[in-house]
Amino acid sequence: MSRLRWMVLAMAGACAAPSWAQELEIGNFAAVGAGTVTIKKIRTGWDAEQFAIETKEPIVNPAGCSAPDAYVAHATRAGYKEHYAIALSAMYAGRPIHVVVSDNDCISSRPRIMGIHAAP
Repeated sequence: MSRLRWMVLAMAGACAAPSWAQELEIGNFAAVGAGTVTIKKIRTGWDAEQFAIETKEPIVNPAGCSAPDAYVAHATRAGYKEHYAIALSAMYAGRPIHVVVSDNDCISSRPRIMGIHAAP
């Protein structure tokens, strides 16, 4: 069943939408909320200016990336510095975050981070 159909059915109360059904329209593409997650590890490198967030929860992979073991942000993408700062802060504070990923783009074969939401 398509994500759009799940969302329509969920809004109508016909069935519960899966966790990846929290879509946000941003520009010419959609982003998918991965839900509230706890950071297990942050990886940097691969000889590139990028970082990955490994979580204790399963990785949401709406774009069908071939190595969905973490969420990744690259320095050439908007918001990179902000994403890295909030991820580090949340990890060291032990606070959960809400990750928003692209539904049609991967970085290093992993879901691309488009946003991170955190609350005190």
